[in-house]
Amino acid sequence: DVDFVKTSIGSFKTRLKNANERAIAAINDGSYTVAMIAIAEAMAYEACIEELNFQVECVEVDHV
Repeated sequence: DVDFVKTSIGSFKTRLKNANERAIAAINDGSYTVAMIAIAEAMAYEACIEELNFQVECVEVDHV
């Protein structure tokens, strides 16, 4: 269902924002290991968002 996928995209965008904020806070605190983990999480969320956007595009193309 496209609506479910779009909701998931929104969820991953929120998680991405939170991970980016954690990374910045950790860098400012000098906690570089924590920052690297948050950056890796952010990268994973970005990949999920890209894939889900691709899936939505595929569905939209198939239904045109």
